[in-house]
Amino acid sequence: MRSNPTRGSQPRLPKVEELEVTIDDGPATQGMTPAQRQDVAKRLPWVRKNALSRLSRMTDRLDLTPAQRQKVFPQLLRSTNGYHPAMIISYPPQVAAPPESLAESEKTPDEAIHDSLDPEQQDDFIQQKLDDQAWWEEIVAQLEEDFDASVTTDEDAVAAGQAPPSPGQSTTPQAEPQPQQGINLFDLLDE
Repeated sequence: MRSNPTRGSQPRLPKVEELEVTIDDGPATQGMTPAQRQDVAKRLPWVRKNALSRLSRMTDRLDLTPAQRQKVFPQLLRSTNGYHPAMIISYPPQVAAPPESLAESEKTPDEAIHDSLDPEQQDDFIQQKLDDQAWWEEIVAQLEEDFDASVTTDEDAVAAGQAPPSPGQSTTPQAEPQPQQGINLFDLLDE
């Protein structure tokens, strides 16, 4: 099947890895100070790299098609820590930005990603989100347990609203200071 040369065929959409993330000169940046603009510019490479890394893992897990990768990448970018609304994906001049990336800004990134997937991928995506949430809940619970176990206080004083005893008030015997070994640097200065 040949392409019809009389039809104005649009150039192919570049691979996601070829796209640049830049600062928009539109309304999102008008109120920014030069320092804020510089801060956003510093974060750009990291945010892009992080979103691409997440896209790669998602592609491996869900077997995303190139079209799905194009739809998912803006959402991953938007949900990356350090993202700022002034960050935009810069498409080559001959390629129009996909309309989905603008229309789906009303949805959360996870909702937009979910809608970009086929039903089997959607199930896997939801399961992965639930697994991630359960993992974080376990980690937080373990951290809270470890913290609670590491805090050694006099329970009666704390229950009465008093501060725990300071190290000088400790009832545990303290080790005797050991004599200094080696050369004192201040003695060397006197020589």
